[in-house]
Amino acid sequence: TFSRRGENIQAITLLREAIKINPNNDPAKRELNILFESESQKIPRYIQDGKSDYEKKKFESAMKNFDKVLTLKPDHKLAMEYKDISIRKWEAMKKFEDCLRKLDKNCELLWAKWWVLFF
Repeated sequence: TFSRRGENIQAITLLREAIKINPNNDPAKRELNILFESESQKIPRYIQDGKSDYEKKKFESAMKNFDKVLTLKPDHKLAMEYKDISIRKWEAMKKFEDCLRKLDKNCELLWAKWWVLFF
């Protein structure tokens, strides 16, 4: 169902879970192999899209792209590094935005940290 809607990464995750529950599920194994082959070819595109989103400071989107890579290849060093940095920058940005919403006088300190992270 997921693969028919173009949600192949989610389908891969669910198929892996199904196979853990029932290792003899041959139809699930076949479907997983087909999807894995197809999606693995897209790793360079996911990395490129993730890096592009990262540079545009679209950290949530970047993390999603790096997650796709890590679903397919959990030991992919570049995806791990970019995802980790994206998480830290996204968290810092959210803290700064929250600070501004609260009109906190300590925003200047956060701004200094934010500035170092982003520029």
